[in-house]
Amino acid sequence: GALAAMPKNKASLLGQLRAGTSLLSLLVDVDEQPITWTSSIALFNAGWQSLVYTATVESSAEVEPAMSGATAGLLSATQESLLHLSVPGFSRTLGTYTGTVSVDWYAAGAGNNPRIIRLQMIVISDVSRIFLPLLTR
Repeated sequence: GALAAMPKNKASLLGQLRAGTSLLSLLVDVDEQPITWTSSIALFNAGWQSLVYTATVESSAEVEPAMSGATAGLLSATQESLLHLSVPGFSRTLGTYTGTVSVDWYAAGAGNNPRIIRLQMIVISDVSRIFLPLLTR
């Protein structure tokens, strides 16, 4: 019948690394420095076989966070882990400052396709804060 005639797509059984984001960005008021910026990146295996990975920070970048948590390891099928980033004592003049975290990974049968997470800290002046009223039903 109709079910037998439907095209069949096999699910990928290979390990496949995914990152929860490809960009972490922060606006910094020039008058509220120095600041410490902390953030986390979720890394997860979207496949059905294990994979191994290693996260590295671009050296000599303008934004070079310290990493903690799951900086390297093995993720079994559908497993997730958190990579923590910290940029302590950030203090710069007006401008945009960038860096990257690269996550190299390998799974049997799958080539390494590194996940790149861009980091961006934008130092601005005259930050206007707007507080929205609470809405009630």
